[in-house]
Amino acid sequence: MTDAHEAIGQHVEQEAADVSKMKEPLRNVFRTASDDEKKKFDAAAQAVQFKDFNAVLTNNPREPTAAEINTIRQSLEKQGFKF
Repeated sequence: MTDAHEAIGQHVEQEAADVSKMKEPLRNVFRTASDDEKKKFDAAAQAVQFKDFNAVLTNNPREPTAAEINTIRQSLEKQGFKF
């Protein structure tokens, strides 16, 4: 593997770790949310092309990007959620 390939691999691993950390506060609030509140999480996830918020948490069909997590978080914060 070249140095460039290794650097790219490290970048991808770092981004995945960052996204995982970004999801944690959202996951914590989602776990204790009421059914009505969970619908708001689902709608925010659907706005970035995921089936529901659980799909975001389980990386299904893919891992969300940092930008998508930020979009979801901002949408939920506008609705009064605190993270």
